[in-house]
Amino acid sequence: HTSGFPRLPENIFLGNVDPQDPYKHYVEDSLFSYLRSYKLTGTPGKTFSYSNFGAGVLSTIMERKKGRSFEDMIETEIAIPLGMKNTTVTLSTTQQKNFAQGYNEKGEPTSPWDLASLKGSGAIRSTLNDMVIYARAQLGMNKKLKRAINLSHKVTFAGEYESMGLGWRIKTSSENNYLHHSGGTGGFRSFVGFDVAQNLAVVILSNAAEDVTAIGEHILSAKLGNTSIQ
Repeated sequence: HTSGFPRLPENIFLGNVDPQDPYKHYVEDSLFSYLRSYKLTGTPGKTFSYSNFGAGVLSTIMERKKGRSFEDMIETEIAIPLGMKNTTVTLSTTQQKNFAQGYNEKGEPTSPWDLASLKGSGAIRSTLNDMVIYARAQLGMNKKLKRAINLSHKVTFAGEYESMGLGWRIKTSSENNYLHHSGGTGGFRSFVGFDVAQNLAVVILSNAAEDVTAIGEHILSAKLGNTSIQ
């Protein structure tokens, strides 16, 4: 998120875009076409600017470098070692049956998204039980992947308003010190936040297109401050 890339590439809005599945058409050819013509507007590493495109480029580079799919890397390198049996990109027949219906801002049913070449920006599907396992691993309760997890917590960029680890946003103040991330696709939203020192984590998964970040941060702040929660 300090690469100088935009939040989304301008050419993602060109062509035959399905508003119910707006990323599906954005295959690797589209991504590389944009990279060939894109001109940076700032110096990489100097300014924080959240970029779904940057995360997508990273996942595509990883696939090229490793010769493996993003899904295979997520499953074999993270999900399987941690015992997360329902964390993947492509759902099995059984998982499809259990897949929650998502709802848009109007409360209407909406379709899940296919993120095509931008998988790294949010293509992973999971369950609350699996995400609790993941949060517990971040707190050090599961020793597998400990070195990689600890590395992801280290500050890689410190800005005036935002610090980042490897993927994690880091909030530090006189009252709180925790790592978190949130996001959403289609009719779904999520939040994971935790404080390793306080041995506290919060996971929120929602099948509605309403941001849950404020809820997660409120719970964390209230718990860390030992105040009551309404």
